[in-house]
Amino acid sequence: MIDPVAVFCGVLRDRFGVAVSTDLPARFEDYLPHVRVIGLPGRVEARTWQSGGLLRAVPMDVDVFAETLGAASDLAGEIDAYMDGARLDEGRAETASTPHERPDYNPNVRRFGLIVDWHYRP
Repeated sequence: MIDPVAVFCGVLRDRFGVAVSTDLPARFEDYLPHVRVIGLPGRVEARTWQSGGLLRAVPMDVDVFAETLGAASDLAGEIDAYMDGARLDEGRAETASTPHERPDYNPNVRRFGLIVDWHYRP
């Protein structure tokens, strides 16, 4: 079975060369920028009448952490520009929520986020 979150994280890691994870490691603020991806509940988009889903979509909640708000905004914007409408071997993507500032409890980082719908074949 394909792990869509792992595949999506790999695409971001390969394209942008930054740390990408599904959980924030201890002291991650020492190694910025950092991107965290959380897979939200997905849906089946296409199916045959006698079998399971042929195409699935998983919304990916993407958080971009950086030292400054500008750096977080820039990287989130680059991710949005690359992923919105992207058709890759691994799947295709479209922006569901454009980049926006998100508050964070850690005073050492600034955070921007977006949601990308990741479509893939299971």
